[in-house]
Amino acid sequence: MELLQSFDSSQNKRHELLTWITNNHESIVSKINDPKSPLPENISDDCLSLYNQLNDYFKFLIQLDDQAPYESHFISIRLSQLYNLLLLNLEKDYNSKIFDSAELLTNILLEENVLKDNKNNSTNDHSSNSITNKSKKSSSNSKKTYTYSPIKDIAATILIQMFEIFGKKIKLLTPNLLIAIFKNIKKMMEKNKYKHATYMTTLFQLLNSMIRNCGLNIMDSNFISKFNKISKLTFEDIYNDNQDFPIYFISIMIELWSNHFKQDSFIKDHSSNLLNTFYTRFIQSDIAVYGFSNDQSRILTSKVLSEILFYYYFNKKIVNLNDIWNFYKKFFIESISRDFKAGCMESLTHFISLCLSIDKTFLSGIKYLNYLKILLSVFDEELVNKNTTDSTTRDMRFFENFHKLILPYLGDSSKTQILFKLLGVSVEPENNQLIKLNKSNYSIDNNSNTLTISDNPKLMWLTLSQLHLCKILLNDLSSSFATDDSIIEQIKSKLLNLATCDTFMLRIESIVVFKIFLSHFPEYLSDILEKSLKNLTADFQLKDDFPFAKNHGNTLLIANLISLADKEYVAYELIMRITIFATSFIKQHTTSTQSSMYHKGIICWILLMGLMNYQDEQHLEMQSAQLFIFWKVLLTHTFTYRNEDELYKNLEIRNHALTCLLTYLNRAKLNSDTARQISYLLTKCSNFNHSVTLKSTNIDSVLLVNESKILQVYLKIHEYVKGDFNSSLLILIIKNFSNPYLFQETNNSYFSKSSGKQNALKEEEKDTSFLGTSVNTLLHTNDKSALGLSSKINYNGIAELSIKSPKNSLLEISGSWPSNDYNWYNGFENEVMKPISPIFSMDYLIILYGKGTYSGNDIFSPRLTTSVIDASMELFSMVYPHLNSKIQYSVMENLNLSMFSKMTTPLRSIAIAANICVVIYNALRIIQEKELILDEPVGKLMLNSISKIEFYNDSYITRLKSACTGLIIAAVARGMDNQTRQAYITEHGNIIIKRISDMNEPYFRVYYAMSLASIFKYNPQNASFSSFFDIIIALVNDPHPVVHSWSLKAMHVLLEKYLAITPPVTSRLLNTLEDVLTNPNFGQFGSSTLRYNYNIEYNSYTVISQIVCTLSENLGPNLKDLNPIDIYRYRNIVNSGLLSEDVSTQLLSFSAYHNIATFKLTDILNDTMFITAGQKTLISSILPGFGSNYFNSKFTRNNELIPETSTLKGASEVFKLFAQLIKLQKKELFIKQMDSTAWLFLALYPSSDSVIEYFTEWLLNSIEEDHHWFDKLYAMFNMPRGRLFNGFYKNVDKLLDRMGLQTEKEVELKRDEEKSINPEEVVGKPELTDDLADTIQWRSKQAILKLLTIILQNSKDNKKLFLLLSSKLPELIRMSFQASTMRIIPIKKTGLEVLDFILTQYSSMRDPENPSNYDLEQQEAQITSALMPAFGKGSSPDIISSAIIVSAQFLSSSVAPLNRLGRISHLLIDLLGDFENKNATIKVGEASILTQKARRKIELSSLNAWAQIVEKALLTKNDELITFTKGYWNTLIYLWIISLREYVMVKYESIQEISSNTSQSKNVLTEIKNSKLELYKPVWLNFVETLGCLLEENKDMILECLNEDEIESFMFILLTQCLEAIIKNIDNHSVKKRVLPALHNILKCGVSLESLFEDNIHLEVSGTLERLIIIGDEDEKLVIVNIIDDLLKGYLSQNSTTEAFLSGVDKLYEYLRLLLIIVSSKLPFIKFNSFEEHEVPIEKLTSSDLELIKYAFTVFQQNVSKFDSVFKFDLDACLLYIIGKILESDTRNNMISIILPLLRDMMKDFSIDKNNDTLITIFFSSTKEIIFHKLTDENKIATLLVFATNGYSSFTDEEIDNICKALVEGLGNTDLQAISIQSLKAIINKLDTHIACKRIMKNILQKFSQIYISIEAEKQARIILEIVTLFTKKTIESDSSKILQSFALCITFIIWFYDKTANNLLIAGDKLMELAAADSENFKATLNTVLTIDQKAKIERLLSDYDTESKSKLSNKDGLLKLKSFS
Repeated sequence: MELLQSFDSSQNKRHELLTWITNNHESIVSKINDPKSPLPENISDDCLSLYNQLNDYFKFLIQLDDQAPYESHFISIRLSQLYNLLLLNLEKDYNSKIFDSAELLTNILLEENVLKDNKNNSTNDHSSNSITNKSKKSSSNSKKTYTYSPIKDIAATILIQMFEIFGKKIKLLTPNLLIAIFKNIKKMMEKNKYKHATYMTTLFQLLNSMIRNCGLNIMDSNFISKFNKISKLTFEDIYNDNQDFPIYFISIMIELWSNHFKQDSFIKDHSSNLLNTFYTRFIQSDIAVYGFSNDQSRILTSKVLSEILFYYYFNKKIVNLNDIWNFYKKFFIESISRDFKAGCMESLTHFISLCLSIDKTFLSGIKYLNYLKILLSVFDEELVNKNTTDSTTRDMRFFENFHKLILPYLGDSSKTQILFKLLGVSVEPENNQLIKLNKSNYSIDNNSNTLTISDNPKLMWLTLSQLHLCKILLNDLSSSFATDDSIIEQIKSKLLNLATCDTFMLRIESIVVFKIFLSHFPEYLSDILEKSLKNLTADFQLKDDFPFAKNHGNTLLIANLISLADKEYVAYELIMRITIFATSFIKQHTTSTQSSMYHKGIICWILLMGLMNYQDEQHLEMQSAQLFIFWKVLLTHTFTYRNEDELYKNLEIRNHALTCLLTYLNRAKLNSDTARQISYLLTKCSNFNHSVTLKSTNIDSVLLVNESKILQVYLKIHEYVKGDFNSSLLILIIKNFSNPYLFQETNNSYFSKSSGKQNALKEEEKDTSFLGTSVNTLLHTNDKSALGLSSKINYNGIAELSIKSPKNSLLEISGSWPSNDYNWYNGFENEVMKPISPIFSMDYLIILYGKGTYSGNDIFSPRLTTSVIDASMELFSMVYPHLNSKIQYSVMENLNLSMFSKMTTPLRSIAIAANICVVIYNALRIIQEKELILDEPVGKLMLNSISKIEFYNDSYITRLKSACTGLIIAAVARGMDNQTRQAYITEHGNIIIKRISDMNEPYFRVYYAMSLASIFKYNPQNASFSSFFDIIIALVNDPHPVVHSWSLKAMHVLLEKYLAITPPVTSRLLNTLEDVLTNPNFGQFGSSTLRYNYNIEYNSYTVISQIVCTLSENLGPNLKDLNPIDIYRYRNIVNSGLLSEDVSTQLLSFSAYHNIATFKLTDILNDTMFITAGQKTLISSILPGFGSNYFNSKFTRNNELIPETSTLKGASEVFKLFAQLIKLQKKELFIKQMDSTAWLFLALYPSSDSVIEYFTEWLLNSIEEDHHWFDKLYAMFNMPRGRLFNGFYKNVDKLLDRMGLQTEKEVELKRDEEKSINPEEVVGKPELTDDLADTIQWRSKQAILKLLTIILQNSKDNKKLFLLLSSKLPELIRMSFQASTMRIIPIKKTGLEVLDFILTQYSSMRDPENPSNYDLEQQEAQITSALMPAFGKGSSPDIISSAIIVSAQFLSSSVAPLNRLGRISHLLIDLLGDFENKNATIKVGEASILTQKARRKIELSSLNAWAQIVEKALLTKNDELITFTKGYWNTLIYLWIISLREYVMVKYESIQEISSNTSQSKNVLTEIKNSKLELYKPVWLNFVETLGCLLEENKDMILECLNEDEIESFMFILLTQCLEAIIKNIDNHSVKKRVLPALHNILKCGVSLESLFEDNIHLEVSGTLERLIIIGDEDEKLVIVNIIDDLLKGYLSQNSTTEAFLSGVDKLYEYLRLLLIIVSSKLPFIKFNSFEEHEVPIEKLTSSDLELIKYAFTVFQQNVSKFDSVFKFDLDACLLYIIGKILESDTRNNMISIILPLLRDMMKDFSIDKNNDTLITIFFSSTKEIIFHKLTDENKIATLLVFATNGYSSFTDEEIDNICKALVEGLGNTDLQAISIQSLKAIINKLDTHIACKRIMKNILQKFSQIYISIEAEKQARIILEIVTLFTKKTIESDSSKILQSFALCITFIIWFYDKTANNLLIAGDKLMELAAADSENFKATLNTVLTIDQKAKIERLLSDYDTESKSKLSNKDGLLKLKSFS
């Protein structure tokens, strides 16, 4: 439907318009950006149609008398975005439309008649009719009003974006637009009734957009004069508080003023002193005063400042960078408040981003350090001395935030050069690869030493700022810069000098940096600790002139480094020496205050603090008793002092002791007894403090420290003292945070002098006397203690103290608005809102007792007074919930006295109120979390108290109050029964609803609305949602900005806990939300200045997006069930949020789409819209900067270097969204377009979890179809950073070309530099690694290697990928080599993992060109090169251990002959030799192993490596490897056995309780069990496996290494370890696959293991095996059958006598049962009670299943056959039953090959014991019907043969006949011939032993006699002849009485055979000769006496013919002559 048509039937014009815009915006964006559909040819036609409809709409609006139903600036912005999108797509084919449109809109602004040719030119008849049908006004005679109208607002809005996009194309219209703008502004400035906040702001936005995009010269002097006049009047009104203006109106006015400073005339007039003049006119003017002091205008003002300076530097090239840095330096120094400094740093960052956007080398080399040379001079001595410590430390935090924003854009080489320069490292570029990469940029003013860190006290603050930069650089670089040991030594020396210098602050800061440095180089830890301890020991001998500063530095160094003291680098003995050093002194001088003793005591307490952080539980336990003695002696005894100095020193020692106690409590395991002891200590300590009467500043200060520490210790033990808390202490802590007599108000906040939203509120609320100051005012104050406000209070929430909670998080208060942490400049803005500055030096020991941070807000502690307040509040909140109700009531009354005291100032009152609200809120949260109960009187008092707090305009306190209301009601109601609870909550809800109805005061209504939402949030089961919803939605419709915005927030809180939202409620809600979103009477956009300004901070549009996002989560898949109009409303709101210029609103829309996508709801939100927006969000976040466009330009074009404000958090959310879309198989929508951007983010932010998640999902979900993944990773691994930015800079160059800011020469040079970023294009090119470029940072390389490992893991199951990688082996090995040469442990380790994978997976692959060689053989040298750096200097024990294993893998891989792997083999052999090395330090390659733990780790790795080699040699029968290793077997076996013993001893040794009497010398080398076990866990199983293989190979060799009396116990221990490993890893197939064979090998070695059959152990073993059988796969079960076989055989061999056998026969039955469980798992029908015969069809039994069943049966039968006859009979019967069940089942024919061998073996066994004959007889009679009629012919013959040939003799004649028929018929059947022949041969062979065989043979011969006449087939005749001949021979051998008859029978068959065909002559003759040879005499007798005359004649003829035929073949002619004579 066309736009104007849609209005006819609609009551809601705005909804129709927004829906139309949304639908068409989605449609156009999809057509343009959807990669799945090519750009349609008719896109221009579609756009033209929509374009015409919008133009008709504009003309339609002009005709209306009442435009109000269509009025909405919110919609106008979205309409503008669609209109400009259409023009962009019409630009090519309809270029003139751009100017025509601009002209039309200009005329609308000018109020010209645009309808004069409407009828002739109308493109839409309906539009003409519509217009005619509406009330029209006569535009031809109308007078121009130059006042606001909706159509003019639309025109101005669209023109803003048109100028941003098309710029100079519509420049000709600027004169007319200037007239319209200034006339409209003038009208609004003259009379308030015409004033329209949104319209006047829009007009100024249009003016600035025109100037930005068309040039400065569009305004002549006349318009400049008008603008100056407006500006003057505006600032005068602001100064005199006459009227208020929209904040953005003023901000844009400031932006417009920037054009004045860019004018050529200004530049020319002040060219000699341009920057100074600009500084005076801008920074020192009202522009900066207002711009920087207002939170909302500061951002735009900062942007303006940087753009002016950038214009001077880049566009005009009239200033250099040094001038710019000096300008910013001056600005920062002279900044009068935090607001200004934040603005300065934000502007500086934006300036650098602008420079970086046009110059990729802007930060190359050490340029950044050159820039800092000037900037950091703000910390010069003469400047810093004018500031307070608070201010200077804050300044350093500003710069620290600045570094963190800029440093990601520096390469590792640049960072390294800067680090070297700062630390004074001297290195030749040629000797350092990192510097060599950028040596051209390694230049600096060498005449100045100001950049090198100095210990000069005068340069202290500068040095501190440099150390902060070093800290960031060291964290970023890790150990990548350490390419030379001399570098490490120089840095170590520099930091050591600083750590022991005389300047206190330098010492403590440098130690933090030193700790980071040594965390990357832990191999130097031991040396540093040793030397520092040595220095301390030496200086402690001095009685006088004790050098405290130096020793304090050494002490702090030791104390801080102990937490890094891993036992692999620092010997436990050294730690104990430090412990003894400290404790020995304190023991002797616990309370001494004599000068040197005092200082030494302080030092020893600091050492003890550090020792508390040593990662060894036993060490802590060992020292506990002694420490408590120290604390008791020091803290519980009253100290008698003679003067202030003694008292001060004693208190200082006490403070250090308490700090040590704090550190102890961080790691100690507390119990009630310990807590009671500590509580007693604290009570005594407090009593002493209160007894001190001496007063002085120093004593007061040190007492305050003591109080702070006492409170902190209480925080640690609160769980144990909360129920019986000291009442006097409770009163004290209440006073600490609420005493109205503390702190004097000092209003020196510059913010209070500036106008803004506070003043704006006065305009319409002057009668509201309750308005006053707020927490926001306090947070902006310059008072260093913020008048007693807690530092826990953050405008976004409440920070938790880390001493209480390890999370140290920021708690969000219910009803909070979205935080600003998504903004890149948030770090600077936070400082503005942080009056209390944390100062490291105030409590430097926090680095020992803290947990990394002070709180969720700060790293370090604030001033002491604030620290005490924080701790008091935290402690109160924890204790209050557990007090009895009377004390709770009393405490609440005391708090009321403080809150409502009249004896304080307003700001102090609000500080007290905020503190109290926070403690109550936290206490109530604990009550809620622990489901505690609050007595009703206490709850009532709390509710009354909270409601009386009068700071109603303070949103922070209002949120706390409302949240407390809900929590209190929930806590009171929890103690009631259900009915009473319901009534109680309903009553309070009704009271609040009534108060809302009775009160019109907006702030009261807000408080009560939020309270209602809070009541529901904490009582959702009992509160009435419908009544709360009704009242809140009514408040939402209140146009007052305060009520409206906060009611929406209340609605959001309400919906968060209402998960069962119904469609009617949803419909009503969406209808309301869309209405208030688009209605000009609500939200930011409208005429009201108050509403405009209020919504800048409390943006109702953002809350609407929050509500819709929550709605998406709550409705989930049910969203699709809404009616269509509600879905349209939902789409409109979400899409509108996406098109917002507000980042937080955009992110909420992304979140809603994320939910929709996750629920797989299609046709609700358009994929392409959000994907396109997401991609643009990422691109805009590449550099940190402020956006220059006024509106969202994600779907249009921009002409700005930084069009949108960057948001790293937003980028992170987009990556998460895209990762989810990849999981949902939607990657094809964006993956190609994202390619270069994603890689760029990986290079910039490799530590980002969302970026890594994106790449991981992308890889996992595309690896099947994209076979270029490895190529991409390989290319990126060596990609120069500059090349990654090529795509970005190409776009910048295009923009600069469009703007005319590039010369032709610059364009040509850049074109020459450009190279493709596509990784596939650069793979394999020799120029891949550019020596003149810096490659991506090491963390990016680490991420790439992790992705590579994913590919490698996937290749195991992906044959195609596996083969693809096989062609990339050289590249893989090269990457591994590059990784292993880096000195960064994670990368080195990953490189070894890659190498290990290559060797594991590809070592057996042959070279296709030379199959006799292995594929990897060509890479032998490269593999060795990749391995050896792991043994280089500084390599960690972990890396060495891994490398040893990989070396073993390489050695045993057969990739190359052993004689070519000398380096590797010698390394492993040398490691064996180290077992004999008694030195404390050993060398592995060039690496030194310093500690016993590290040494043992290497030794075990060495043994593990040898175990792998030996095992591989034995399993593969590799003679070369066996020969190589065999000479070491004896040694290795011995060492493996010792190691396994150690493992077991460590594992099971009990940890003895260490009493105070235990001597320290006994425990010096004690280590905790878990630490030791970690060494053995990875290797012990390999040892067992290898020993198992050796047991199979040569068990005597192992047994020789054990004493006879320990063989069984050792083997038993091995078995128990294997079983334990299985039990612990019961679900881990890989572990079981290794352990089970090892278990089998141990069991089958033949060692007697009687203990295995003890009752308890047997139950454990059988139970474990049964569990394995149930959950294991076929491979596991096959090994389990082996194990059961071993156990059965072991028992039978150990218990050969009947008595012994009977003693444990039940155990044998248990193992047999397990075998049958295995069988029944495959054949469930064999169970006695099973009726599921068809449960497992034949086709489902795999070959592995059949093999398993067969083997289980075999093991069963073989072992049963050795049982006593009684048991054997029963078990045989059981087996026969199973065989019978199988024969009855459908699987019979499939299983016959398995059961027949079993049946055969059983029958053989039966033949020995004739008592079992009945069993087989019964069995046959039960199954013969199946055998004869249901088995296949082949199976029938085979089965009957088993019976016949194994002793069964009870066949009936009929059965014999049937058997013979089957055999005879089988001879004539090709398929059965083979088995029939074999069966007959078997029967013949058993003729003399089995009656059944004789009967069968007799019947067979009869049947042969009956059928031989009819046989025609020659083959069948020959078979019969063979059978008869065989029978004859057998008879001759066994029964002499029947020889003649047998000969006669056989000769008869030979004659018959001869008669059949002449071809059989030779065969018949041969058979006759065989008979003659067998027994010539009887043969002759048969011829003479038995044969008939006719038969004799045939024989003679046969012989004659045979003689003729075979005369030449006969060798025995004499024999033939004799035969002839018989005749």
